[in-house]
Amino acid sequence: MCTLSWPRGGDAQTFIASAQLAAGASADALNAINFDSFVKAAITTFQNATGWRPFLGKQSVRVFDPPGPERGAGGHYGGGRKLFLSGGLLSITSLTVSVTADSAGRVLTKGRDFWLRPSSAINDGEPFRFIEFASTQYGAPESIVIDGVWGFALTIPEDVWQAIISKAASDAAPQLAISIAQGLASRKAGDEEERYASGRDTGPLTGEAHQWAEYFNAIVADYKQVSL
Repeated sequence: MCTLSWPRGGDAQTFIASAQLAAGASADALNAINFDSFVKAAITTFQNATGWRPFLGKQSVRVFDPPGPERGAGGHYGGGRKLFLSGGLLSITSLTVSVTADSAGRVLTKGRDFWLRPSSAINDGEPFRFIEFASTQYGAPESIVIDGVWGFALTIPEDVWQAIISKAASDAAPQLAISIAQGLASRKAGDEEERYASGRDTGPLTGEAHQWAEYFNAIVADYKQVSL
């Protein structure tokens, strides 16, 4: 399953409620937790940790220096044919190159003047990582302008969606645990009694929060960008 958007705070609240982990907390206490902020923070953490910013594809314009080691007279850069994008490119609308910063620029044609690489990216379910030009590039700093959809994917994979929910739940757990324990050493529901250990990193939801955090870290490792 994939979704077109990131999860929301209500999804994290539903996740905890459906797992029957908040039985000891009042509805008011649960509603008082700002799950939206925890989800937003989890998304930011995921994107920063994986290196995919943004992860979910978004149309925007980015500028680059011409690739290569040369830094010549007049401020011209270049000498190379491969432009590494430091991020994912899912599709391209236009690519323009200029010799000088104030020149109009020339629109290049994909498949003739440049190619998106690696060529197997889309079939592998990944974005393009660099551009290979047909000829060596020279020009002023930031003279290559790319308009396209940047990101890792156009939809959020199920494991990533669940990882964000898990991270949000893990971060919200200490606040929720206060409502559950209410300063007590145990909680009794019917004939069953759950006792809480005392001390650092103990109490209701401690074990669950640890598992949620571990799951999030595992998914981050799966999607972490590897430098080319």
